[in-house]
Amino acid sequence: MTIRAALAESRNIPAVKAMYISGRDPTLETIRDMGDKSYCTQGVDSQVGLAAAIGGCGLRQTEHANSFATIARGGVYKPVANTLEVKTTQNQVIKTWKDEPKQVIDPQIPYILQSILSDDAARSPSFGRGASGLNVPGVKTFTKTGTSNLGTKSKDLWMNSVSPKITTTIWVGNHDTRPMSNALSSIVGPTINKIMGPIHTEILAKEGTWKTGDWFTAPPGIQTLSVNGRSDIFPSWYTKTQAQAGSQVPFDKVSKKKATNCTPEAAKVSLLVTQVQDPVTKKVTFLAPDGYDAAADDNVHNCGDVKPFVTDISASSSGPGRSQITANVTQGTHPLQSVKISVDGTVVSEQGAGATGSYSANVTLAPGTHTVTVDVLDNAFYSGSITKTIIVS
Repeated sequence: MTIRAALAESRNIPAVKAMYISGRDPTLETIRDMGDKSYCTQGVDSQVGLAAAIGGCGLRQTEHANSFATIARGGVYKPVANTLEVKTTQNQVIKTWKDEPKQVIDPQIPYILQSILSDDAARSPSFGRGASGLNVPGVKTFTKTGTSNLGTKSKDLWMNSVSPKITTTIWVGNHDTRPMSNALSSIVGPTINKIMGPIHTEILAKEGTWKTGDWFTAPPGIQTLSVNGRSDIFPSWYTKTQAQAGSQVPFDKVSKKKATNCTPEAAKVSLLVTQVQDPVTKKVTFLAPDGYDAAADDNVHNCGDVKPFVTDISASSSGPGRSQITANVTQGTHPLQSVKISVDGTVVSEQGAGATGSYSANVTLAPGTHTVTVDVLDNAFYSGSITKTIIVS
């Protein structure tokens, strides 16, 4: 599973493994640097292990909103400010808010997060297309949901919706920590829409600070690559050559599994297979692109399969200077795909073939000797061919 699919679908296991790889403490340090200052610091929360990767500790909502604002600012953290200025009744300034930004993560990381968490296609397997809140009409946002459980029921439900201008965080739950009877993102999605929509279209747009289609700018270093048949964005330190280190393996184009001794050459395609080891279980998995299965063998072709063949070629006059070439074709184990007729090395007809029968082509041939070749191909890429000399008088 790709990082894009795992994060967009809110999958737990990849998140836990990511913390395992990076280390619990360094990951928590990054989380706190981004704004969730209190996360996993109080009471028994400080003892939580890898569950911290998926919300195993309590949150302060204002801090959580600010951590998402850090992502929106390209990895720049700013302290939460509730007061901008304090004055006396004589207008003497006692205290003024100061902008104190701090770059806490590489700007490439939040840009990739912004891309993933705004990818409706990537999250559709879990949430469906166009889910409310995840897609604000007229406003492009990136969104992350979160749910914590008490037993088998949901206790907390979060939705964090972010644009280049606004971060909105919603929490739903009971004040006394009882689990909820119904907790789905569809509960808070409409509320997100009612907040994020008007803020942008009725306030920010009118004051000229936002317009439809506004989005984040890619920082230097972001690269677009095709890896294992998928195109995606990657940070500058990602090396495709190293990531794709593997070996070329022959596959069968029909079954999309590894080719065997019974797979015909025409059905084979060579693909790069990479080896991945699970960091926890140490299980080794072989990955192939474009939906090919590197763990299974071709089960379409058998060594006893009968290939299609051409039994005869004949030629007859079909008019002045015209000849009709007819080939009798017999199907083998698999349905036929096509019949190709060539004269003197030039293809004169290529037609779909449904079953055993006669296939013809009308051609203009000068008097004399001509070489006719008929090739037949079936759906399993087995082929048959014969060549015959004909005389046109």
